[in-house]
Amino acid sequence: MVISWLTRSMANQIAQSVLYIDNARDLWKDLRERFAKGDHFGISDILQDIHSMKQGERYISEFFTELKTICEKMEAL
Repeated sequence: MVISWLTRSMANQIAQSVLYIDNARDLWKDLRERFAKGDHFGISDILQDIHSMKQGERYISEFFTELKTICEKMEAL
């Protein structure tokens, strides 16, 4: 029943690629391995942004807010 719920919520191409997995746990593991890969280019860009940040003329609260926003983007990736 769980496999049916999962496959009905997928795009047809994805559902066809997991059609022969007969166990919900294995299906979930397959999907996680396939789609949980991070965006390496995005992470690299964010790290570059963090390393090049300077407070400059800004208040510390403005600088910290920008840094926190960038770190949250990275965490999401």
